[in-house]
Amino acid sequence: MHSRERGRKSREQGAYAFLSQIDPQASMVALDQDASNRRYYRVSGAKHPSLLMDCPPGVERLGQFIHVASFLSELGLAVPNVYEFDEESGYALIEDLGTNTFTRLLGQSADQDDDVAEILYRMAVDTLVCIHKQVDDVPGSFPDYLAEKMADAACLMLDWYIPAITNEAVSEDTRLDYREAWLDVLSSASEHTTLVLRDYHVDNLLLCDGKQGVARCGVIDFQDAARGPRLYDLVSLLEDARRVVSPELKLAMQAYYAQQMGTKLNDEFEAQFASLAAQRHSRVAGVFVRLAKRDGRTHYLDHLPLVVSLMASAFEHPNLERPKAILDTLCPTWRGSQPLLKR
Repeated sequence: MHSRERGRKSREQGAYAFLSQIDPQASMVALDQDASNRRYYRVSGAKHPSLLMDCPPGVERLGQFIHVASFLSELGLAVPNVYEFDEESGYALIEDLGTNTFTRLLGQSADQDDDVAEILYRMAVDTLVCIHKQVDDVPGSFPDYLAEKMADAACLMLDWYIPAITNEAVSEDTRLDYREAWLDVLSSASEHTTLVLRDYHVDNLLLCDGKQGVARCGVIDFQDAARGPRLYDLVSLLEDARRVVSPELKLAMQAYYAQQMGTKLNDEFEAQFASLAAQRHSRVAGVFVRLAKRDGRTHYLDHLPLVVSLMASAFEHPNLERPKAILDTLCPTWRGSQPLLKR
């Protein structure tokens, strides 16, 4: 048995032990794992509809999840209650918000019902507006996700995606040039900050029946929340790496957000949106290849054509001429992700 498999088995045994101490009659079944190192189990027979969350210490931060959940709850958002936890071992029993993810609801309408999509995306935007109107000064207990860290993250494209196409490592000088180009772009995109959840898309949003207002939109996977650019989560929602958002819906939701926030869809808004979109796609393209190459999660490669297409589109904005030029010089075929899909 490989060490990774032994580690997974050990964590699973620890999860069973943690649950049995809380409720010996309860049972659990593993859910599909996401891109993180966390694992979730749906619990049956417990007092409340629950999930057991496994956050391996030293890899995932259970304490930060609990902190962010409390903060968002105080803002009026619907996030999972934390019933029991052991920060040292990295296990927690949390509220199960159900299975009605926005992704599932959109799929049930076969993405053909524009009214369903508009309702759900408006709910998602309302949640962001709720945060952005209340949080001007992000508490110091949250980390920063601003130009320096975002430029580092954008370089994952050069660390993983480009070498997978060219079969050659990117030189340190080229990597430094790419990072410097992103610093120039992101310095202006980071002028207006708020609390950003960083993984805000329809897979992580759920319809909560029986709740009213903004609380109808349940939010999960928020433990990496940080102080970051105000438009970042809107970009994450509308430039989704896993699903196509129509240009009409994207524009309508941008306009709806601007209206709710009392701002305008002007050149500055467009420049910041495009800059953050390109940065995010540069990071995600690298992450998806890393998940496939390093961790064996090859299904993430299926999303590369959309991610790269979105990145190429965002790069058409004149603000992004320098990082685009570096990529084009380094690897003129970077827009063609098809070779990476052969596995």
